[in-house]
Amino acid sequence: SISNKYGVVSGTGKEIFASIYNEVKHVYGNNLYVVRDDAGLKVINNSLNVVKDGGFDNITEINGEYITIEINGLKGVVNSDGIELIPTQYEDLKIENNYYYISNFF
Repeated sequence: SISNKYGVVSGTGKEIFASIYNEVKHVYGNNLYVVRDDAGLKVINNSLNVVKDGGFDNITEINGEYITIEINGLKGVVNSDGIELIPTQYEDLKIENNYYYISNFF
């Protein structure tokens, strides 16, 4: 990108959203995107509605409506409405067969 800004265009050439973000990561299997703008990271959908706005350092996984976030190296889960489901206090958090496995190492 000449302006160092990124957006998304569909395979048919339709613009999903304009090149206004510093970074865009598509999360496969749903219509959610992790984007970075000057204010930080956020999760948006195809309609540009913000699902989760800031307050985290990274998104490590999105599984359906469940978003695994990371803050200061610790992981937790919020839903697509931004409501905390698993507190962000675990060093390791993995999903298998629709169950979250959590652990802390001391």
